[in-house]
Amino acid sequence: MPEEEVGQGEGTPNTGSGHNDPGNIVVRRRRVFTRRNLLFFIAGLSLATIVFVLFSVVTYKYGVYDNYIKAQLVDRFSAMGMVFDADVFRVNIDPLDV
Repeated sequence: MPEEEVGQGEGTPNTGSGHNDPGNIVVRRRRVFTRRNLLFFIAGLSLATIVFVLFSVVTYKYGVYDNYIKAQLVDRFSAMGMVFDADVFRVNIDPLDV
């Protein structure tokens, strides 16, 4: 092994020209938009979409939207001077019924 290479450790960059001139060192920046990052973004977006859809379906099935819409109707009708009282109140998506 030549004496020039003995002083070089793995931490020093090698430009391939045979000498380590600080003026010849080219620093390459990491790219942000790569295929790998795109795949991570798509996977995260699809996971967030699945969680949102499951959350929406569960809250719809347990009547959270029914109670919210009923409370809004009671407030609006009371502002107009009418009394809205329903024993059974359900909201259907297809067809949209109240």
